[in-house]
Amino acid sequence: MSYDALAPFYERLETLVFGRALQRARCAPLEAWKGSDPRTVLILGDGDGRFLEAARRRWPAASITSIDQSEGMLALARKRTDSSGVRFVRGDARVVLEELDSKSFDVIVSHFFLDCFALETLGELVPQIARCLRPGGHWFVSEFTAQTAWQRCVLWVMYRFFNLTTETEATLFPNYGDVMRSNGLEPARLGTWRAGFIVADDWRPCPSGVAGA
Repeated sequence: MSYDALAPFYERLETLVFGRALQRARCAPLEAWKGSDPRTVLILGDGDGRFLEAARRRWPAASITSIDQSEGMLALARKRTDSSGVRFVRGDARVVLEELDSKSFDVIVSHFFLDCFALETLGELVPQIARCLRPGGHWFVSEFTAQTAWQRCVLWVMYRFFNLTTETEATLFPNYGDVMRSNGLEPARLGTWRAGFIVADDWRPCPSGVAGA
């Protein structure tokens, strides 16, 4: 799912279409955070590093691992932030996650990342990610929703664009929430933007192990 071709233009393209809404969603977890810095943070598919830049300001003591498949995006992320305390990893998250220790991160962040994958892939990827979360940890997710006809229409156009310009796997918006709930996670809403089209959630393991139980 390389975004190398779009990397130089991605921020301008995003701003043109969504203004600051996506970045506000990304930063919602930082604004909601209480207490001391997390010790370890895993960021999946951060792209050009705008969340990483904000996270370094908010959590200066955290050790951060940022995984992205696009070298162009990682190059932009490196330019944005002091690399001390940050480990940049280029690769397919599905492969890199296999090499990470179980329960090794206090915080996992995946903003506008899960929607890149087909539902079948998420069935394998979500438990891979979840196993890296420490007990009591937070998995922050910002995503789109597809609840109304106009939301589905906009998403259809977006997928056509990204399927033509990148290697994005998904061709339809996947119901990632059902997959996460089936893996024992439940969300707490942090915010909504653009009439509910964009949401930010804090997904955490529910005590019973099965969301909704």
